[in-house]
Amino acid sequence: MAGEPYESFSQASSFQRGLWFLAQIDPGGAAYNLAFAWRLSGEVDVSALRAAFGRLSERHPALRTRFADSAGMPTRVVDEPSSPLSVVPDEAGSEAEALRLVETAARVPIDLAAGPVFRATLVRYGPGAYLQGVVVHQIAFDQWSVRLLARDLSEFYAAETAGRAASLPPVGAHPAPRDQAGDSEAALRYWERRLDGFPVGLELPRLPKSGDVTSSATLSFDIAGETVDAVAGRTGCPASTVLLATWALLLHRYSRQSDLMIGTPVLADHGDTRENIDCLQHILALRLDLTGDPAFGELTARVRDTLRDAVVHREIGFDDVVRVASPSRRGRGDSLFEVWFEATEADAADVTLPGVEVTWLDVPAPEARYPLALRARRLGDGWRLSFDYATGEFAADTIAALGRHFSRLLTGIAAGGDPRSSRIPLLDHDERDALLASRSQGAVLATTPGTLVSVFEEQVARTPDRTAVRLDSAELSYEALNGKANLLAVRLRAAGVGPDTRVALYLERGLELVVAVLGVLKAGGAYVAIDQRNPADRIGAVLAEAAAPVLLTTEGLRAKLPETAAEIWPLDGVHREPGVPENPSTGLTPENLAYVTYTSGSTGGPKGIAMPHRAVVNLLGWQAAHYEMSQDDPPRTLQFASLAFDVSVQDMFSTWMVGGELVLITEDERFELAGLHKVLEARQVRRLFIPAPALQQVAAGYRAAGVLPTALRTVISGSEQFMATPDVRRLAGTPGMALHNEYGPSETHVVTCYDLPTATGDWPAPVPVGRPIANASVYLLDERGEVVPDGVIGEIHIGGEGLARGYLGRPAVTAERFLPDPFAAGTGRRMYRTGDLGRWLPGGDLEFLGRADFQVKIRGFRVELAEVEAALESDPRVSEAIVLVREVAGDPRLVGYVCCPGPGAEDLAQQLRAHAASKVPDYMVPSSVVVLDRLPLTANGKIDRRALPDPRRPDEERAGRLAPETPTQRLLAEIWATALGVPEVGCDEDFFDLGGHSLLATKVLARVRASFAVDIPLRALFEFPTVTEFALAVQDAAAVEEPTGTR
Repeated sequence: MAGEPYESFSQASSFQRGLWFLAQIDPGGAAYNLAFAWRLSGEVDVSALRAAFGRLSERHPALRTRFADSAGMPTRVVDEPSSPLSVVPDEAGSEAEALRLVETAARVPIDLAAGPVFRATLVRYGPGAYLQGVVVHQIAFDQWSVRLLARDLSEFYAAETAGRAASLPPVGAHPAPRDQAGDSEAALRYWERRLDGFPVGLELPRLPKSGDVTSSATLSFDIAGETVDAVAGRTGCPASTVLLATWALLLHRYSRQSDLMIGTPVLADHGDTRENIDCLQHILALRLDLTGDPAFGELTARVRDTLRDAVVHREIGFDDVVRVASPSRRGRGDSLFEVWFEATEADAADVTLPGVEVTWLDVPAPEARYPLALRARRLGDGWRLSFDYATGEFAADTIAALGRHFSRLLTGIAAGGDPRSSRIPLLDHDERDALLASRSQGAVLATTPGTLVSVFEEQVARTPDRTAVRLDSAELSYEALNGKANLLAVRLRAAGVGPDTRVALYLERGLELVVAVLGVLKAGGAYVAIDQRNPADRIGAVLAEAAAPVLLTTEGLRAKLPETAAEIWPLDGVHREPGVPENPSTGLTPENLAYVTYTSGSTGGPKGIAMPHRAVVNLLGWQAAHYEMSQDDPPRTLQFASLAFDVSVQDMFSTWMVGGELVLITEDERFELAGLHKVLEARQVRRLFIPAPALQQVAAGYRAAGVLPTALRTVISGSEQFMATPDVRRLAGTPGMALHNEYGPSETHVVTCYDLPTATGDWPAPVPVGRPIANASVYLLDERGEVVPDGVIGEIHIGGEGLARGYLGRPAVTAERFLPDPFAAGTGRRMYRTGDLGRWLPGGDLEFLGRADFQVKIRGFRVELAEVEAALESDPRVSEAIVLVREVAGDPRLVGYVCCPGPGAEDLAQQLRAHAASKVPDYMVPSSVVVLDRLPLTANGKIDRRALPDPRRPDEERAGRLAPETPTQRLLAEIWATALGVPEVGCDEDFFDLGGHSLLATKVLARVRASFAVDIPLRALFEFPTVTEFALAVQDAAAVEEPTGTR
């Protein structure tokens, strides 16, 4: 093997330069401390052991090498040999205490400039009982070095105790660095192609965001070697490749992502035949392809080929690969990969000491190098799988599930055949059944079969004189409303309306509308509400598809109707006509239709959701029980929702079922959200159903008026992600106030509910949508229809009593979305595939994550828009925020729309961008922020995203670069321009957006330190990446106004 003595190399390898750079960013970190330990049972000759470690240091110069800073680059300095062993003077009380001492020693940072990079600690915890701990920085150590250390330490100890010379092969020459060997241009082109558009991040079950991403823990599992060997033999691949393929498959099943990035180490040439301890390895960024649902044999072959090609093209260093990929370098989650894998197939770390029984012990990683890492190591006849994880990102239960599911996948693969990846079971039957029982099933609530008509008529019999509905000073009692609805029902029956006959309603908000709803239902028909705000073409399409023989309207609205085949009945003054006391007999059953609501179809045309009475009555029964509604304390409810929106059914009938009063408002009052609090106060409304965006504006109205509600006590929100803004929190602070967050698509109505804690400080972020309601089932399924584990994203499927019949007149679309329910008892049960994504939280609540067909990616990063919105809303000046993705010259960019009450600063948009930048990674910071007086709403009170204005393009917002003004800024701009290879740098331009990366950052810092005579840490450039910001940091660090160096 060609090479030279170790001491002749002063330049660090590419991999070592990368590790050195990371140490400059985090000089107090211990993430790259490698720690391991052995239990020593027997009488240990401590003097011989100390001498053995000294001989080990003498034999292997890498263990006594420091790395000095030379003009922003590391230079190796080899020290004289000495024994690195320290013996803890006091005996530990137990092995657990001794292990804690070893772990504590492993967490002490290693100063690469001062050394030593290698330490050993011996702890005695009883007669003939010791723990031997070793910690070494990875800059001097690799996988092969573990084998050499174990062998050489064993021989040196044996020689010392026997009084003889050690017998070891000569170390020989040190292999020459390989950074520049081979065809580096070809390697560069390979990595450019391979990493083009690479994915960043994995959607794994993580804990809520916390500041701690370095604290780590390790969970280990053992699997049978024969299982791994069986799969390896069948696929013709090494066991390590089989384990890597299984790891990739598990991550794919957890994340729903088929394009994965996983980091792994590989030894340099001759790395597994050398005799010297050192760090002679490369890091490979493996981009693994799991598209097309490959059989496991094919998947293993893909992994093998990817690994082989990466090894062939490792001529360029990992820092060059990072530069090719150009990921953001400002956060742990922004690197090439956040998941790691390494495997050691040889059981080679056994130390043998004469007269002493030695046992390998797992030592947790001192800090998390990556959020999640799997280390596989052959132990005798089996494999030890050690999952290292950042405790600030993952719960121990999640890691335990990963280990359990890894074993389950491998067992399924080894069972025989070559199944498609999707068909390999992730959960066993017991775990699946437990998840279904604990998460998916709502309480079983016995309900008396009924209809909306029977619900209302039974209440009329109980409380005929109570006020049922009110509009300003006009009101109708239950008996009067029932009689007027009966009159209309008799007329409709005479016109041929009966069960399942659709009747169109084109009416303004008022008493006629309420009479019309009840009249149609009491005739046995199903109402189809037409939203007047819709364009004529859409109204015509709805009327044509609904095929309603009768359309109820008023003379004032008749002229606005498009041409229709329906018979038009004006209802002017129907609420003033004398009623009919007798309830008509219709033969209505719970399976008959109650209403049809229209929603946008995938083809652009509306599709009608046909909802039977059974589903709505089940919802009403749950609401009465859950909200403890009482005949003795009935609610006064504002009828806020449009009749074309299914929530209006809750407004009306959940109020009437307990004798409450429905408060109607005009369309103008409904849309004047800033003043709606006045209506709520004037009418003394006690209960409000309202979409989340509209709730925010009502809450802002209360805040602007400086008051809290005097009567309002129950607020039920839904339709969109709950907005826990300061105004909503203030509203929730009203004494006796209860807020609830409901979820459910129109095809099922409400299926889950979350009751927000009284103390707003206890609200989770984001607010979940809760648990299934009574007689409802909520399943989270993967793309293959299998139940997903807790924390794993799945598509929401809904079963139970709340399902619509389907889409009116569209059997093919109905069959596509309403599927057989394989988890329900009995035959003929169905579930609705929502297209929404969610995950079960540890406590059993469902978190809603948006639409499956609107995944957002920015520069390769997966972005949750709700998180960006929360970052903007955390600024106290922002009352609410919405973030969208806009295409600018083919490039998707985030745009924030914010509502800020009161006068704002001229540069408020830029201030809010800066605020967001302090809360989220740079790729999640909106390119533009648009400040609005209020956010536009649809007729149903949801945010009208189509009405949000296009922002000005960033290049139009900036007339040009901001030129440096002070001497400090000018010199910094010159240093940056030289390093970046650009003509000039503006004060407002980001070093990393201009192409800066890790090695350039170290070179820039070296020149900055020399030019300004300041000792400024490398991380400052990451925290202050513009000339303007960094100039202030330089001046703060040195308290200088002018540079002391020369150009």
